[in-house]
Amino acid sequence: MKLYKIILLALLCSLFVSCAKWGKSENSRLMQQAQGLVEHAPDSALMLLDSVNTALLSRKGTAEFTLLRVQARTNADRDLTFDNEIFRAYEYFAKKKDAKNAAFAGFYSALVANAQNNTTLQMDYYIKTLPFAEKANKYLLLGKIYNNMGFLNYDSDLYNDAITNYRKALKYYKAAGNQYRREIFTMNDMANAFLIEKQTDSAQFYYRKSLELAQWHVDTAQQVIIYTNMGVAGKKMEQLDTAIFYYRKSSRLAKDESEKAYIYKNLADIYHEKKELDSAGYYISRAEPLYQKLDNRYAMASLNYSYYQIEKSGGNYRKAMEYLEVYAQYQDELNDSRDRQLLLDMQKKYDTALLENEFNREKSRWLTATAILGCGVLALALAVFYARNENEKKKTALERAEKENLEQQLALEKMKRENMENQLALEKMEREKMEQQIALEKMEREKEEIKKELETVQNLFSRRVNEMRNAIIDKLGIIKGITGLRQEVEVKKGMTHEKMKETIDQFMAGFTVKKIMETINEGYPGLVEELKGKYPQAQLSDREICVCCLCIFGFENNEIAFLIEKNKKTKAVENWKTIIRKKLGIDDYGDIQKSLKAQITGCQK
Repeated sequence: MKLYKIILLALLCSLFVSCAKWGKSENSRLMQQAQGLVEHAPDSALMLLDSVNTALLSRKGTAEFTLLRVQARTNADRDLTFDNEIFRAYEYFAKKKDAKNAAFAGFYSALVANAQNNTTLQMDYYIKTLPFAEKANKYLLLGKIYNNMGFLNYDSDLYNDAITNYRKALKYYKAAGNQYRREIFTMNDMANAFLIEKQTDSAQFYYRKSLELAQWHVDTAQQVIIYTNMGVAGKKMEQLDTAIFYYRKSSRLAKDESEKAYIYKNLADIYHEKKELDSAGYYISRAEPLYQKLDNRYAMASLNYSYYQIEKSGGNYRKAMEYLEVYAQYQDELNDSRDRQLLLDMQKKYDTALLENEFNREKSRWLTATAILGCGVLALALAVFYARNENEKKKTALERAEKENLEQQLALEKMKRENMENQLALEKMEREKMEQQIALEKMEREKEEIKKELETVQNLFSRRVNEMRNAIIDKLGIIKGITGLRQEVEVKKGMTHEKMKETIDQFMAGFTVKKIMETINEGYPGLVEELKGKYPQAQLSDREICVCCLCIFGFENNEIAFLIEKNKKTKAVENWKTIIRKKLGIDDYGDIQKSLKAQITGCQK
């Protein structure tokens, strides 16, 4: 009897497991088919999803089912107000770090929050979703998220933030590829934001850019939208002629009657604003038959109000009152329809709540049955696995003991190898220490030799410098003697003296101020720079520095005049010396040579 019960229980468990497996495979098939239809045939996808047995779904399967269902409802333009399960689906995918599904679940969670008029929650979900979308490289989804964030900023009057998000949306739309319509809409929205911020140049730039893109793709419908937006922009900027120009271009391209009606009505309003009532009447009359075909009460109410304004401006008060009465009738009808729609929405919410409660009760019954059967199967499995685990534990303990013995032997061998390596390392360190000591001794010997060579070179350099300096002094002495000879020849007359004077003049012509200073620098390197550095505030000219150097070497005024000016006018030299005394702060008629020799280092030796 006991064996019979065990066999019966086993059969029941196997039957349950097989049914569950069949149910799961059927659910998987339905969800895969719905996945293929969700974009192009969302209503068919929803019909397939309604056939899924949600009680057999795992937590992951439930989250995937919820995401697929909300995606299909969104594409089918259904009301998302009560699709709160998507929030839990997002939390599951985010916890599991499933970037792709978390990105899509977060995006649709934001759409549900939008349906619930909770803009704060909507923005929160967009911000939380961005890292997942970036990790999954979903460029199109990133473009949609940033674009919708821009809409929220725009509606909240945060136009600079909206522009920033629109720019990011454009970047990701371009990365996604083949999204030119989305790029056009985004550029139009960005242009509108720039327009409100009174950045008209930027607004016009993005209007033109979106228009070029639409023209490139030969998309007439998009061109109509862009020209219409540019007309709206012109009206907002109070550039009525510009607005009329773009509305007319839009009307020529428009094929949809609702678009034409909207454009004609706006043209009528602009001409009314310009006080051109004939043109206003012409365009409002063209809009009227189109609005009547559309059978749109909102549009007809707006149309009659425009008629009322035009007739009132033209002084036709009786007709104006007739149009105002029709406008009031349409408004009453619209208010009644809004009330009826509110009642229908409330009934729809109530019906949805009843369906959700019934769905939750059915799911709870399935879960309870599954839990009971699962507990039985689990108990049986535990008994089997317990005995197997005990054997596995014993076997594992023996293997662990053998492994530990082997590891100990390997550790001993490793310690022996390390001792040998340490001994060899010590011997190597001793050898390196001896080699370093020998190298240091060799460096000391080389250092002494280099020191002796440097002393020899330094002594040789000092002798050469003294020889060079003496040669320059001799050269300056010769120049000084030649200037004296020239002055003696100047006094005497005769052909010989004239030739000698001409020869001396030719020889001395090569001694310019620059050449004299170079000659002095050869014998006294750095003398000129030291003179400039000693008196930086004086700002001595090259000629004044040359005069100072010649004074240091004992040249008289007439010799200095002959060298620098090639004449014997000493008055100019006296003037130069007076200027130098003032610049250097030397007393009037003070000895320049004595003062400079006392200050300049090279002249004290």
